[in-house]
Amino acid sequence: MKPGTYVIVLAGLLVLQILVIPLFSILDIVPDVVLIAIMYLAMTEGAVPALLAAVFAGLIRDAFSTHFLGANMLALVISAFLTGVAFKQQEKLNFQAQTVYMFAILFLHHLLYYGIYLLDQQLGFFQLLFRFALPGALYTLAVAAIAHFLLPKGFWR
Repeated sequence: MKPGTYVIVLAGLLVLQILVIPLFSILDIVPDVVLIAIMYLAMTEGAVPALLAAVFAGLIRDAFSTHFLGANMLALVISAFLTGVAFKQQEKLNFQAQTVYMFAILFLHHLLYYGIYLLDQQLGFFQLLFRFALPGALYTLAVAAIAHFLLPKGFWR
């Protein structure tokens, strides 16, 4: 796709993530559709376009939705980089390995983001892990799996 198309889709997903997706929260856990789009961009176009998109999307999202400016951007940039590196040789990986890699990246993203975002909450590590990071990664993976079946060529290749 053309870069302009990615910008329009990402802007639409940012609005969706900030305004609509919180309505689908389960115990304050929401899927991260912007992260899914960044990971898809990293898988299809490479790490550099995904890193640039992650910087801008993260800063815009932080400006409108959190009190920690840069928390979402940092987690998105790290996720975009890891996705670009992990899926660079994706032809050699089977579907199960790609799913495990994707879950690991989603888990790391949620662990970083919620670890920074909830820094002032005095949460224990296991509470952060099992209350926010793991459910958030599983919920986002479920939405990514739905997106995989809705996209013409699929999410994973």
